[in-house]
Amino acid sequence: MAKAVLAAIKQVVNSAMVTLVVLAVVAGLGLGAVALRELVIVNSHGIARHAHTYALIFDGVFDILEFLIYEVVTEIVAAIDIIVGAINLFGAHVHFHPTAPTYKPVKISTAELEMLFNDLPARCEQYDNALVVTRKSARGWFNSRVCPTIRATWPVPWLWDLSNAALGWMSYDATPSSAWVADGSPGNCEVPDQTDWFCAGLGVGFVLLEIITPLILLYLLFPLVLAVVKVIRAGVGFAGGVLGVTDADESKNAKNTKGFTDDQDIQETALTLMQ
Repeated sequence: MAKAVLAAIKQVVNSAMVTLVVLAVVAGLGLGAVALRELVIVNSHGIARHAHTYALIFDGVFDILEFLIYEVVTEIVAAIDIIVGAINLFGAHVHFHPTAPTYKPVKISTAELEMLFNDLPARCEQYDNALVVTRKSARGWFNSRVCPTIRATWPVPWLWDLSNAALGWMSYDATPSSAWVADGSPGNCEVPDQTDWFCAGLGVGFVLLEIITPLILLYLLFPLVLAVVKVIRAGVGFAGGVLGVTDADESKNAKNTKGFTDDQDIQETALTLMQ
């Protein structure tokens, strides 16, 4: 029983260590991303002043990455062609011939980069928490598909409320134009402001800290809680076993005492009769 208690305690310690390590990594990434965001925003005007230099650096990095990706994909396509050709030699009729991508270097102009960073503080001001970053990103990705579906439920009030509650965070105002009442939003699935993907990318640290970290904490704490429950159960079982042995010993001693007393009574009775 003592071994079971020690094993459960060891499991608790191991689970706690894993939890702390994973949380430290995720929280560290989140804090680093938030710090990088602040650093970029604070120095945005300085980056804009040296836009030509940064444009050359970005172009060079992108050229290297795109060239490497192009070479890897080209080799994969060539390998697939060889495999398909070998299969067809045995009488199969496989018609699969992927096309290798065309290498087109991406160039960033100095003017675009200067414009991007000059007004960065004003553009990214609202992307300062996980809720805004998640909602704007989700609406930017899914609005064109989700919003018409929500709009179609307008004639059925309960279905309209349900679809807005379940999918509204991925959609802009879906109220049909015929029923729309002016409240400051366009309605009818129109997009009031486009998602700024650069600002959303800079705000990924908030998502890591405010959403991902708590979810990972809950996920990791579950086995830790189970391990603690095992320790408690093992401890209760161990204590119960000890108390059970003590009770058994006391019962045995009581029986022995009672037997000894009974023997004395019998002897005294026999002596009385003999007299």
